[in-house]
Amino acid sequence: MRDRLLWQLADSAFPSGGFAHSFGFEALRALGMLRDEAELAVRLEELAWHTAHAVLPFLGAAYAGDPADADRACDRFTANHVANRASRAQGRAFLLAIAAVLEPPRALPPSA
Repeated sequence: MRDRLLWQLADSAFPSGGFAHSFGFEALRALGMLRDEAELAVRLEELAWHTAHAVLPFLGAAYAGDPADADRACDRFTANHVANRASRAQGRAFLLAIAAVLEPPRALPPSA
């Protein structure tokens, strides 16, 4: 049972925030800014560069060292207040979901 729940958390379709796994592609399409294959190819190349330069260094640092240090560095790097706030909200939602799956259920206190 627990393995199945872990697989659900790792699933890219896990609902941890609006447009969380589309990287904005759904919004671009809805706004008419993603009209054909050529525009999709450009956006995919931008996504690859962004991932290589703005995501993988923090993941590598978290894996190789102290995850808290990597988190603080990522927080400093994400200077745009809207992106920073969205990142924090998504992270909190994901951590709450993980805690719900991994922590044993707690007994409710007796009602008074």
